[in-house]
Amino acid sequence: MTARRICTAIFLVFVLVSIPGCWDQQEIETLAIVRALAIDYLPGRPAPYLVTMVVLRPADLVGG
Repeated sequence: MTARRICTAIFLVFVLVSIPGCWDQQEIETLAIVRALAIDYLPGRPAPYLVTMVVLRPADLVGG
Protein backbone atom coordinates (compact mmCIF):
# COMPACT_ATOMS: atom_id res chain seq x y z
CA MET A 1 0.00 0.00 0.00
CA THR A 2 1.17 3.46 -0.71
CA ALA A 3 1.39 6.18 1.90
CA ARG A 4 -1.59 7.91 0.32
CA ARG A 5 -3.81 4.84 0.76
CA ILE A 6 -2.72 4.43 4.36
CA CYS A 7 -3.49 8.08 5.11
CA THR A 8 -6.87 7.76 3.40
CA ALA A 9 -7.70 4.62 5.38
CA ILE A 10 -6.73 6.26 8.67
CA PHE A 11 -8.78 9.33 7.78
CA LEU A 12 -11.84 7.23 6.90
CA VAL A 13 -11.59 5.26 10.14
CA PHE A 14 -11.33 8.52 12.10
CA VAL A 15 -14.36 9.98 10.31
CA LEU A 16 -16.47 6.86 10.85
CA VAL A 17 -15.61 6.73 14.54
CA SER A 18 -16.18 10.42 15.14
CA ILE A 19 -19.57 10.69 13.41
CA PRO A 20 -22.11 11.17 16.20
CA GLY A 21 -24.72 8.50 16.40
CA CYS A 22 -26.79 8.43 19.55
CA TRP A 23 -24.38 10.44 21.67
CA ASP A 24 -26.55 13.55 21.74
CA GLN A 25 -29.96 11.97 21.42
CA GLN A 26 -33.01 13.45 23.12
CA GLU A 27 -36.05 11.41 23.97
CA ILE A 28 -39.19 12.54 22.18
CA GLU A 29 -41.01 12.75 25.52
CA THR A 30 -38.65 15.50 26.71
CA LEU A 31 -39.11 17.76 23.67
CA ALA A 32 -41.49 20.66 23.17
CA ILE A 33 -42.22 21.39 19.52
CA VAL A 34 -43.44 24.83 18.43
CA ARG A 35 -46.24 24.17 15.97
CA ALA A 36 -47.34 27.76 15.31
CA LEU A 37 -45.90 31.18 16.07
CA ALA A 38 -47.60 34.58 15.75
CA ILE A 39 -46.18 38.05 16.38
CA ASP A 40 -48.71 40.87 16.74
CA TYR A 41 -47.83 44.56 16.76
CA LEU A 42 -49.85 46.52 19.33
CA PRO A 43 -48.90 50.21 19.13
CA GLY A 44 -49.26 52.43 22.19
CA ARG A 45 -48.18 49.83 24.75
CA PRO A 46 -44.92 49.59 26.75
CA ALA A 47 -44.20 46.26 25.04
CA PRO A 48 -45.66 46.72 21.54
CA TYR A 49 -45.16 43.12 20.42
CA LEU A 50 -47.29 40.18 21.53
CA VAL A 51 -45.83 36.75 20.80
CA THR A 52 -48.19 33.78 20.77
CA MET A 53 -47.04 30.16 20.38
CA VAL A 54 -48.79 26.82 20.06
CA VAL A 55 -46.50 24.27 21.71
CA LEU A 56 -46.91 20.54 21.17
CA ARG A 57 -45.56 18.32 23.94
CA PRO A 58 -45.48 14.67 22.89
CA ALA A 59 -45.42 13.55 26.53
CA ASP A 60 -48.91 15.02 27.00
CA LEU A 61 -50.39 13.23 23.98
CA VAL A 62 -52.24 9.97 24.41
CA GLY A 63 -51.26 7.21 22.02
CA GLY A 64 -53.89 5.19 20.31
